[in-house]
Amino acid sequence: MFPAGAIEVTGNLACCCEGEQVVYFHDQLPVFTHTKNDVASFRMFTSQLIVQGSAQNDLSNSLRVPIQNHWITSPYRTPTERYF
Repeated sequence: MFPAGAIEVTGNLACCCEGEQVVYFHDQLPVFTHTKNDVASFRMFTSQLIVQGSAQNDLSNSLRVPIQNHWITSPYRTPTERYF
């Protein structure tokens, strides 16, 4: 269902690296992309997934990165610029 080499986060969410880009897929559709070293975009996107209830523990376990609680204290209350 996902591209070869993709890391499955949940049954319908995965990510993979394509060159210098990290691409996130929902089912078979790409939904977000950022460069490998763009930590701010990674934090913003993963925070959105967590707030939506899509993948909190799954993200941390699948991507093997710690998810910090202060990233996810409702990005809707704080301007997006806090990630950048």
